[in-house]
Amino acid sequence: MSEEPLLQAREARIAVDDVVAMDGLTFDAQGDRVLLIGEVTELVAVLTGVPLAARARREVSEELPGEARVVGGSLRVAGTSVAGGGHLAAKRGVSAGGDDAAQR
Repeated sequence: MSEEPLLQAREARIAVDDVVAMDGLTFDAQGDRVLLIGEVTELVAVLTGVPLAARARREVSEELPGEARVVGGSLRVAGTSVAGGGHLAAKRGVSAGGDDAAQR
């Protein structure tokens, strides 16, 4: 019997402020912890639900990118869809209707 992946992506497309930032993301990550390396800013933003602008230093005056979201494919944390924030609601013990973006 195989264990459900902790983090799983299937042709995931992540957009920031409606501009595609990552496309075709496909992987399975098993185990208790996952180490993300490389250019993963948008992936971390969609997983945490924290807008990119919130990470910026206060003195930056230019327009900053904001909301990251799954707009295609599938991205799951412990089997729960990231699209719509279902994985964050599950952590808090709240029900959220977040199906995979491709099924909407």
